[in-house]
Amino acid sequence: MYFVKGELPGGSTTLFDYFWDGDSCKWIPWTDKVPEYVHAPDTKFHKILVPTVDTVRTTWLLGLQVATFSKQIRYISYFKGKGTHTHSRA
Repeated sequence: MYFVKGELPGGSTTLFDYFWDGDSCKWIPWTDKVPEYVHAPDTKFHKILVPTVDTVRTTWLLGLQVATFSKQIRYISYFKGKGTHTHSRA
C-alpha cells in the first residue's frame, strides 16, 4: 500500500512502519525493503543475519547518521531492549 504526498499512512499500523521515499514522494512500508533471506549452508551460526524489518530499519538509520556526521566524531547508542544496547562510532 502506497500513499500520496501529504497523506499519512493510516489503518492498523503506525507511522514507524513506513519511511518517506523522497524520490517517489510516497510513504513506503519497511516490509517492502526487507530482502529475501537465502541461507548459505557453509555460514557459521554466529555469522548468520536474517533480514527483518528491524534490522533493515536500524541499518538504514545508522547509515543515515554516519553519512550525516561523517566529518565529525560522534558516538551513537542504540537500545534494542531491556539490558541490551549497541555503541557505534560515527
